[in-house]
Amino acid sequence: MKKILYFLAISLVFVFSACEDDDRAKAISGSYSLDASASNHWVYFSFEKGDSVKVSDPKNSTDWDIAFSRFMIKTNGGKSGIGQAVVAATYSTGQSGFDSLKTVSEHQSYIVFEKDDSVKVENYNPADPRKPIITTLVLSPVLYKWYNMVQADNKTVIQSKKIVYILKTAKGKYAKMYITTYYGDDNVSGHYKFVYSYQPDGSDNFN
Repeated sequence: MKKILYFLAISLVFVFSACEDDDRAKAISGSYSLDASASNHWVYFSFEKGDSVKVSDPKNSTDWDIAFSRFMIKTNGGKSGIGQAVVAATYSTGQSGFDSLKTVSEHQSYIVFEKDDSVKVENYNPADPRKPIITTLVLSPVLYKWYNMVQADNKTVIQSKKIVYILKTAKGKYAKMYITTYYGDDNVSGHYKFVYSYQPDGSDNFN
């Protein structure tokens, strides 16, 4: 009788574990392209919707998570908005690093999440290229470092470092992403493409 009860208890554990696995939401993954080539316009993106969104009052809205304008990126937290958004850079890069990042907790010993804050930005000075024009803007201090400036075909281009970033969205859910390119099919700058995964259930699991 004791053996029967023991095996029954073990069976129930497996049943409940299976139910919990079935109930857990799967992470939503995809890639997205957007045109952020206008220097006087921000393009807003929601991981929850998996699409760009129109926002009339960005500082007081939680409908967006991340926004792009030329090479600049901001998130909905800190000085940029009322959301809970924060960002941390990992040591992972590219698609292999993106795929290997399974949970946030496995990286918590070394990553540092940061909210949007004032960042000093260097801009090209046509009057004297040796002395860039310095302006202070509110951006993500982590995502501000997403690229390198490299020489290619006798010009300077922006090249993604392809760092995998972990984000909290405006509503406190986890996402991960990396930027693949800053140029569209016609090689026009400001045309981002990024890969992302978003966990809608509030957990830190990207499986």
